[in-house]
Amino acid sequence: MMKKNHLPILLTVLSAAANLILHQATACIFTTEYQVKIDVNSNNGAAPLTMHCASGDDDLGILKILGTIDGPVSWKLCDKIIGQAIYTCQFWWNGKTKTIQVFNSDFAKVTCGSGTCSWRVLKDGFYIHNDVTKKMDKWHTWP
Repeated sequence: MMKKNHLPILLTVLSAAANLILHQATACIFTTEYQVKIDVNSNNGAAPLTMHCASGDDDLGILKILGTIDGPVSWKLCDKIIGQAIYTCQFWWNGKTKTIQVFNSDFAKVTCGSGTCSWRVLKDGFYIHNDVTKKMDKWHTWP
């Protein structure tokens, strides 16, 4: 009786297991899934809002929005099992620049309890919807 080479079968099983683990990680099986939304009030003909958002392991690139024309920019993310998920965005609008954290595991657990962190960018600053008070709270001002 001839021995079969089990290496191809073993590699196939390991590959399938790795794909399953990666799929589970992106589906937030072990952590909370959040959505970040950023909108701008520019129905008065203001310039588009340009922003660059990234975390330690995810770069969303440079994005532009015109508020009522484009609607909000949004993305989903998984909280981290160890440490914090943090997304920082640099904003450029009407000749001003500002960098803020738009997601941080610590504030998201309270402020974004529904699972969505909704930001609104206005002429006077950056507002986030507070799930506890059900109001838009001003967290940052433009320089």
